[in-house]
Amino acid sequence: MSMRQRVVAIALATAACSLLAQTAFPEAAPPGKPLSLDLGKRLTMDFIYIQAGTFLMGNDKGGKADQDEMPVHQVRISRPFHLGKYEVTQEQWQAVMGENPALFKGQAVVRENPGRLKGAGNPVESVSWDECQTFLAKLGEKFPGKKFRLPTEAEWEYACRAGTKTRFSFGDDPEEVQVLSYGWYARNASGGHRPVGTKLPNPWGLFDMHGNVWEWCQDWYGPYSKADPKDPTGPATGEFRVVRGGSWYLDRPGSLRSATRYRAKPDATFYNVGLRVLLAP
Repeated sequence: MSMRQRVVAIALATAACSLLAQTAFPEAAPPGKPLSLDLGKRLTMDFIYIQAGTFLMGNDKGGKADQDEMPVHQVRISRPFHLGKYEVTQEQWQAVMGENPALFKGQAVVRENPGRLKGAGNPVESVSWDECQTFLAKLGEKFPGKKFRLPTEAEWEYACRAGTKTRFSFGDDPEEVQVLSYGWYARNASGGHRPVGTKLPNPWGLFDMHGNVWEWCQDWYGPYSKADPKDPTGPATGEFRVVRGGSWYLDRPGSLRSATRYRAKPDATFYNVGLRVLLAP
């Protein structure tokens, strides 16, 4: 091999390694490809494009309460998707379902563009996993050809972490001071959820991934398995569905961590559990 050929080979290998590293642990959201759907009456549902990649799921630094977050394992998300920029709001649920089931009714707020209600209002809550399936089906009827669903637990944590490996998407925050700027929880929420998008977003532009309301995931709840590192979907059956993200109600910052898992029966409703929509590729 000539010197010139060696130089070209080294350059190609370096470029390939660089591309692999970016794919495995992306450090920032990819440019472009956002999506905004018009629900009518000046109301939109906005989505952030999430690229495919690999990440370390789970936590191995907690105590007994965090046993269900172990073991830490590498997971590959093989296909990109769009994820709701905000938690589903009461106005959006009303536009699709014709009613607002939330216990804590919130007033709509106009933000970003006075001509439209972008991410307006408080998150919907008091909706069961089963009711969320009905909402997603009706949302699909409004936009034929598009497939809406809840994120899997792996997709949710991947999007929440946004390329980070720390306790939160904004760092480890050992003094638990930064969390006040990123999430609504018992210390700063004053006894109820707050309008979506009023705290800082994570590195990929997603709001309220830490706190405000817990968010339903698609999966049945169960122990992690290393047997399916590509696009895991959880156990085939179960008694509980996964909820993620923490909430305003009695939740300390530790409950808002990227790896924190919780569970609830799919037919149950809670005034601190809502949802975020995934638009499948």
